[in-house]
Amino acid sequence: GQQSFSLALLDDIGCGVLLTSIVSRQDMRLYAKPVVAGSSPLRLTDEEQAALRQARVPSELDARG
Repeated sequence: GQQSFSLALLDDIGCGVLLTSIVSRQDMRLYAKPVVAGSSPLRLTDEEQAALRQARVPSELDARG
């Protein structure tokens, strides 16, 4: 199944961490990449870039105050 994921955890200025889990039949690997001002100094996969974009979009709750 679809058990792998990428998750970006950012503060208000776009700094934080990007976590990526890759699951296979034999093992599971978890990678952490730093995020500074909305980007990472490390190469990001398409899935990681999508998670980063999603984390930077304000939610409806933020818009309502």
